[in-house]
Amino acid sequence: AAVASGTAAFTDVVNKGAVSASQTAVGGTNGNYIGGICSSYGSTGALTGCENHGPITFFANPEAWVNCGGLFGEVTKQAQLTECVNYGHVQFIGTNTNSKTLNVAGIAAGANIADFVSCVNHGKIESNVSGTNKSEVNVGGIVAIDNAGVLGEIRNCVNEGNLTNNSQAKELRMGGFI
Repeated sequence: AAVASGTAAFTDVVNKGAVSASQTAVGGTNGNYIGGICSSYGSTGALTGCENHGPITFFANPEAWVNCGGLFGEVTKQAQLTECVNYGHVQFIGTNTNSKTLNVAGIAAGANIADFVSCVNHGKIESNVSGTNKSEVNVGGIVAIDNAGVLGEIRNCVNEGNLTNNSQAKELRMGGFI
């Protein structure tokens, strides 16, 4: 799905194909969202048993922020993700010398008030940005950034994937979970 909203719920949804983007949104409040299951999940419905097996790659020189996640580019509502798993290699490859935030993660690159319960990332998470980002690069095994400052519960989650940063930024943040 590109965008889900309202009370949409996903149960046992599996992606096995490669997902890649090479075009960018231009400026303003527009962003670039890419994920194995859904790029922008703005629903309060439950996400249960979703899996991504394919590689997720963003190849571009963004003029707006990027959220690149194994399952979801962003989760913007109070949804619960239960037993969601990423096996795919998630990576950002490009040049970024502007002041736009880059987020890369195994489950959801950006999340607001979502709960993550028994989610697992097995895939490698990688940021490969040439040039110096004048803002921030966030790399996380489960979630890259808590967009609203009110992240919900993270319980019984596991990250088994390696995190690699080959990027320069004003602010660099990396964590096994967030």
